[in-house]
Amino acid sequence: MQKVILKETGKTELFLKRIKLFGLAILFIFFSCSGEAPQMLEIYHQLNLIHDPETENTYESLSFFIHGEDEDGEGDLEQIYLIYDDLQFFWNISSSRWSTFKEQGIRWIGFNNILAPGEGRFPEGDYRVLLMDIGGERDEKLFHLRNKIPENDISLPEITFDKQHLAVQSDYPKFQVWFYGEEEQLLEKSRDFLMSNYEWNDIIPNIRRRASTFKIYMEPETSSWGLISGPYILNDQL
Repeated sequence: MQKVILKETGKTELFLKRIKLFGLAILFIFFSCSGEAPQMLEIYHQLNLIHDPETENTYESLSFFIHGEDEDGEGDLEQIYLIYDDLQFFWNISSSRWSTFKEQGIRWIGFNNILAPGEGRFPEGDYRVLLMDIGGERDEKLFHLRNKIPENDISLPEITFDKQHLAVQSDYPKFQVWFYGEEEQLLEKSRDFLMSNYEWNDIIPNIRRRASTFKIYMEPETSSWGLISGPYILNDQL
């Protein structure tokens, strides 16, 4: 089975390693626990095409989050495994690395930048998800992934900006601006804008004083996948 290491923001960390099938199974049953098993209540996933404006390279990335609960407390949750059995791929997200956010009172845990094997395409099919707690108790769910990202003829946006303005032109109907701090942490996401020229303060007031970089996010009209272009360095212009 091949393990694919997650990609951290701004870096490429991809290692493929062969292990025996029973080795992963041992991880799942290691240590029994007298506490309650965790529960996965919802799964969110979206494929994105990432455009690096510095190299002009593009690659696929998976945004993957779950709504998980544990009667022993949120701190009892420890590991998420994402498994594609057909090709024996798996990804591991530990609690020390996953991102968390709340939306309408629901806490989501996961990762925004999971890479496909070899930075290629994510295979379509059924994926297993395992949520494990510290004691080794687990819950398992299935979801079906469809990859609708075109393999060729991807339309990339034209993005220009200076101290006062941002201009975005693309075949996509709308865009958002995602702003990041010096340590690459997400600061804020804008609302949707039509393709045009805007002043920075029209997007988010005073954001240029806090942000170091930004990315442009767009969706095709089908909304089955997203295109993310960036990062763009604000300090060079603002």
